[in-house]
Amino acid sequence: MAFYDNPFELIDYANSEINSGRYSNVIEILEEGIQKFGEFPLIYFLLAKAYFEQGDYLNTQKVLELGLSNFPFNKALQQLKEDFEKRAMSDNIEYSKPVGKLLEKNIINLNFYPTQTDIISIFKKRINRI
Repeated sequence: MAFYDNPFELIDYANSEINSGRYSNVIEILEEGIQKFGEFPLIYFLLAKAYFEQGDYLNTQKVLELGLSNFPFNKALQQLKEDFEKRAMSDNIEYSKPVGKLLEKNIINLNFYPTQTDIISIFKKRINRI
């Protein structure tokens, strides 16, 4: 496996591999790239895109959440997240959605990643209490 000391070479290589459809070739390298060059949001974008194109929605979500937590105003990451959510919903794929205020109020355990079904169930229980 190639090791890149220059983030721009890594990004160029990863982009080329992704555009050629060789997603699995680049995932491990990008994961290491995030460890070394975590200040580059494009590395998060490319890793999330590689997972996304492979259909690995769980890892796509994890990388997007990590990238957006570090770069909350990055438009490319935000757009990929929207594309990911649209595809997951159109494919009827259950994935964990962030629960925002529910976590802030400690209504659910912080280590629990609810599915869409879990979120609906939680809201129905809360509505019934009103």
